[in-house]
Amino acid sequence: MKQLLVAFLVIVAGMVLGGCTYVENPPLLDEIRGFYETPHKLHRMVMRQEEVTMRNPGQGNLSGGFFLFLGGVQGEYQEGSEATYVSTQIRFFWDLGDNVYTMTTLPLEKIRIRIVDDIDIPTVEFYLNERIINDALTHGGVGRAEIVERDLRAILCNYSNPYEALDKYLEYAIFSVKAEDWPENINFPAIE
Repeated sequence: MKQLLVAFLVIVAGMVLGGCTYVENPPLLDEIRGFYETPHKLHRMVMRQEEVTMRNPGQGNLSGGFFLFLGGVQGEYQEGSEATYVSTQIRFFWDLGDNVYTMTTLPLEKIRIRIVDDIDIPTVEFYLNERIINDALTHGGVGRAEIVERDLRAILCNYSNPYEALDKYLEYAIFSVKAEDWPENINFPAIE
């Protein structure tokens, strides 16, 4: 019995000290949902395809970075292999509010399409990865939770410049459009 009590106390202490305080909907998430998940008017969409080449440096040094499939690699290239692929990007202008439009480019993999035949103006809604945001808020570390929330708030609530929030936390975007508003070379499945 004494061993069971000690085991129970160890588990409870581990949960308290380990930061198992998971908050399902922190106030910050509710605030940012109001902006990102609200339908924003679309002004123009353009699809483009870019060829991206990755080089295996063999024994050389490699450094660099990528942003939404676009970026650069630097280093010493020694006999190695190359891989080339085509990345489809959708570039669009959307209303931040008060008819102020900003341009965003997303890979096709992050886009979901909702066909709405009677929609007057196409819209886009952004859905951020709430699990990553929530984990950062609840597991920021003892004494760091306020700093993490302040830093996240600076990124996520910068509604006039949402690029960093979309780059780091976007899970997917939903475009609500008429079938004819979507680029012609993307084929829709037959609707029965």
